[in-house]
Amino acid sequence: MRIAYNFILLIAQIGILIAALFNRKVSRWQEGRTNLFIELSDKISSEDKTIWMHSASLGEYQQGKPVLDLLKEKFPSYKIIITFFSSSGYDVIKKQNVSDTVFYMPLDTISNVRRFLDIVNPTLVLFVKYEFWFNYLLELQKRAIPTVFISSIFRDQQYFFSWYGKWFLNILKKTDYFFVQDDTSNKLLEKHGFNNSIITGDSRFDRVHKQEQNKKPVGIIVAFKANSKLLIAGSTWNKDIETICDFINQDIENLKFIIAPHEVNTE
Repeated sequence: MRIAYNFILLIAQIGILIAALFNRKVSRWQEGRTNLFIELSDKISSEDKTIWMHSASLGEYQQGKPVLDLLKEKFPSYKIIITFFSSSGYDVIKKQNVSDTVFYMPLDTISNVRRFLDIVNPTLVLFVKYEFWFNYLLELQKRAIPTVFISSIFRDQQYFFSWYGKWFLNILKKTDYFFVQDDTSNKLLEKHGFNNSIITGDSRFDRVHKQEQNKKPVGIIVAFKANSKLLIAGSTWNKDIETICDFINQDIENLKFIIAPHEVNTE
């Protein structure tokens, strides 16, 4: 199955190169990885002690941020490495200059993984929520680098709980620890023989609470809200918007809405 997994990654690489010719978002994704290893080598020296956190996108980064802030306080001399899979998270955080280095995550091929870990050589690795990458996990285990998942959610439908995903499940079991969001996830892991998980909830609540304590008024929103109540729906998808529209159409008195879609585009 590992051969099949790596073959699929090869096909995906070819598909990305083709798609980049026609899709600007995919093109940015590809361009961001073009000189990645050169840039990493320029930013990280062999003497650096590093902590690496990987998130798929901006929402997952917000879940990891409270944990990252605590690690920065506890280990101020460590260089923080943040990687993203998508361009949406990368573009926002790169501009904020929040850490020593912000990069795209190299695709999960054997050569990429080994080269990336040779340069970064992390002391600790944090994957946020769903970021299950086989070659990364396998190589981290071979190198005995402590690896944890934070704010993870597990469901029966995930492929590594099926008969054809057992090979990956065995690699997941060797992860140092899982900090999961709910009791369902924890019981599911226990059912499949895991003894390395604990319920810690969704760390995004910590992030939202901290932001609320340090909030700064946004003039256009204050003016729009005026004396009304305001409901804000963030990072919405089409299904969310359908439900919200039904609610808006009830025409509730003295209630206004702001909808911030997951992706903002002409469509």
